[in-house]
Amino acid sequence: MDNKNIPELILKRFIWTRTNTIELYEIAEKANILQYKPKYLIENLTENHNLLYQFQCILISTNTHFRRLRNEENIRFGIYVNNGNITKKQDIQPDSILTFLKEQINEARKLITDGTDLKKLISTFITIGEHESLHQGQLVVMFRETNIDFPQEFKNAWNL
Repeated sequence: MDNKNIPELILKRFIWTRTNTIELYEIAEKANILQYKPKYLIENLTENHNLLYQFQCILISTNTHFRRLRNEENIRFGIYVNNGNITKKQDIQPDSILTFLKEQINEARKLITDGTDLKKLISTFITIGEHESLHQGQLVVMFRETNIDFPQEFKNAWNL
């Protein structure tokens, strides 16, 4: 495979994964289940790991990896940095999540096309994709517990 095609493939994979996350968020928001706590955590729950938390975690992790790729000074996890404003993960409001999820597609496009080191891109976007897929798996469990259906393309991709 020609190395010049790798950034394009990385971007396509990120967009595919992120589009699935966006569709799941839109369905969860419409069904009003963002505060739902999964049954498998309720007995020993020490923190708020509801459905909303899954999306907040996807956002901050991606944001942190992007900041690290850009060699920004603040590379801490657990926060979302947007235009210099710092927001803790649990303080990211539902009405901002969809916008931020979509903005990160444009951020990814810019990072991938701005000449960032290929090895760093590969490593970072593999990590981002695996993390987001992990949370999509958790979302699958919660959607099933609430009897919410999945988008058809998501069902096909995940063989649900």
